[in-house]
Amino acid sequence: MATRIGSPLVMITDISGRLILYHGRLSLAQGTGLGALSAGGFAAGVEIGNFLGLRRGKRFNQLLLEGDAANLYITRVGDELLLITAFTQQTTLGMVRIFVDQSRKELMVLVEEAIKARELAEHDSSLAVGDGFSADVGRQLDELFYSGLE
Repeated sequence: MATRIGSPLVMITDISGRLILYHGRLSLAQGTGLGALSAGGFAAGVEIGNFLGLRRGKRFNQLLLEGDAANLYITRVGDELLLITAFTQQTTLGMVRIFVDQSRKELMVLVEEAIKARELAEHDSSLAVGDGFSADVGRQLDELFYSGLE
């Protein structure tokens, strides 16, 4: 997605801002900080929605921060993840929304698989989700974000 829209930064964090994956021009420390700040800003937007009576099913799912040189588009992926995309004035918001929505749908497939695996692990103590699962999810995320870069 990053190369298709010319994005200098694409990140996935959990809902609390812990960095899961990022592709971009920031250092790891900067990426970690941006993830935490983005999650905090998103949470503030959700609380504004709650104040306005927008709750489950009607809540805010996206946050757009616009600037003169760059923009940041944050969207919720399920209940547990955020997809954070930076883009410049050279890319239209409509194009970003199209590719972010496509990526969000692909990520939701992974999220649903992870939720099912977690539920199976909770209900069946003989099923152990080990390093293989983590490596598989990591590989699928790499394929999603880095396909077409070669």
